[in-house]
Amino acid sequence: MDKEFRDTMRTSFIFPVRIGLQIEGEKKFFHAFSNDISQGGIKVSIQKDLPVKEKLDLRFDLLNEDRFINQISTGAFIAWKNEIKKGLFEYGISFEKLSKGDWLVVVDFIKTYCFE
Repeated sequence: MDKEFRDTMRTSFIFPVRIGLQIEGEKKFFHAFSNDISQGGIKVSIQKDLPVKEKLDLRFDLLNEDRFINQISTGAFIAWKNEIKKGLFEYGISFEKLSKGDWLVVVDFIKTYCFE
């Protein structure tokens, strides 16, 4: 059995994610939960079949060490997908336009809540 190699730390802290995308020229939003975040992106499971490379707008909240909630809003894209079971998909979503300040919040969150 191959052991999966990850070059960044990840956490299993569950948090809600708001995902926005263009569908037939109109911005549509839906909600998901993530339990996997890294410095480069998040993983979500949803009942929506989306294409790889689809551009998204993400919004989610993260706690810092002082338990202050930081709202992160960023452009992103679907890097990969797996169909877990019929009609349920798992997506790897990569951050595209994460600001330096938001990136620092993500790093702080991972350092605080990461399970090694």
